[in-house]
Amino acid sequence: MLRYLLAVFVLVQAAGCATRGQARPRDYEGYFGTYPSGLRLVVYGYPESGGVSALHVSYLMSVVDEPPGQEGIRELARRLSLLTRPEGPGSPTLGEHFEASRSAGGSGVGIDEVFFTTLNSTLQLSRLLEFEALRMREPLAHVTEAEFIEARDVLARELHQRNPTSAPQALMRAELFADHPYGKQLPGTEASVRALTLEAVRAWARAHYTPDRAVLVVMGAVPPKEVANAVTASFGALVAGPVAKARVPTPPPLPERLPRGQVVKRPAPVGYPQLWVVWRAPGSVAGQHAEAAMMADYLRTGVLPWVTPMVKGSLAKEAQAGIWAAEGTTLIYLMLEVGHGEDLAPLVDKVKDRLSFSWGAMMGGSTAMTQRQRGYAQALREVEQISPGEVAWYLRTTGKADVQGLPLGVAAMPVSHIRGYARDYLRAEQATFLLLVPPEDMELQAPPEI
Repeated sequence: MLRYLLAVFVLVQAAGCATRGQARPRDYEGYFGTYPSGLRLVVYGYPESGGVSALHVSYLMSVVDEPPGQEGIRELARRLSLLTRPEGPGSPTLGEHFEASRSAGGSGVGIDEVFFTTLNSTLQLSRLLEFEALRMREPLAHVTEAEFIEARDVLARELHQRNPTSAPQALMRAELFADHPYGKQLPGTEASVRALTLEAVRAWARAHYTPDRAVLVVMGAVPPKEVANAVTASFGALVAGPVAKARVPTPPPLPERLPRGQVVKRPAPVGYPQLWVVWRAPGSVAGQHAEAAMMADYLRTGVLPWVTPMVKGSLAKEAQAGIWAAEGTTLIYLMLEVGHGEDLAPLVDKVKDRLSFSWGAMMGGSTAMTQRQRGYAQALREVEQISPGEVAWYLRTTGKADVQGLPLGVAAMPVSHIRGYARDYLRAEQATFLLLVPPEDMELQAPPEI
């Protein structure tokens, strides 16, 4: 995703208003508005951007929304959207319009969204807005059957050639969530993609490329009020109505497939055995990203250094801690990769002991305060390098356009709240201990007890 080294912006929370303030270290203008159709616009007026602007459009489309058997429909619709011919059969495609405008950028499919980012001269911004309005107004218009089959076959071949060992986190989620959409690899399977038809994908696009699902973010040397007027002119009826509320994420129900506090061993297409310790916390719509990030940082700095020496002598040396966030859940995890045939029981025991010690340190002393200080510093770094996509994510998960609220919220967070989050979601008995083992190692390693 494109990233822009921008300062911290303060955005006004009312439609039709703009303000000016002192950024770090430059001036800015900010704007946030919601149109009657539910489309939302956020503008960062950044006069020193060198005459370059970024336009980002994020559509709320979760993997959970994909119908069973049609996994991959979001990705195929995204690709086909560039083949839309808004002026009729035989006319230039939307992709050709973007190319002729000499725009740069990209698009993609996430767990909860489909997004499009374009970078160009500020002088081209009105033209780019017109292109995005065309994508929304007539998605997949005049895409031919031959073009559809070619795009579908390309995606199916890519999925056929996918190496499962390159996505170990996806393997972990597959064991946690089984047949739930969160447990499936993006963007689907070869079989599900080949089963799609042009009519099904076009109907999907028309139902989901709608104003109430969209967040527009503009960054660059642009007067925010002029951008708002340009959006009104380009999108026309798409912003005027029909009147609708902006869609907000709706967390889906999740299965409780694997027992917590126990070790579960599964064969998996991994190069080396992997020990995953995973906690489940509230999803991104809970607005607790900072808390989850602090816990992952604590695992990285307070747990991994104590347990990784045990595996440093093996052929595999990877160790990591992090988070995976979706609307319905946030996974906080640590992962250790070990050598073939290695006795895993002592490693699991040591991880458990260290988690117990770390839990005690978090509940007492200055550990929680230290994590708040580290979390504040990390939040500052995030907003100083904020990307348009992250602005859309922040708005969608918090309802706020003011990204400065992220570090300010961390700074004001009571230590008791941080301890409470750890107590509620990060105790050892709440974790799932998952061993992913190459099939050839299954008979060599008995599942250790904890």
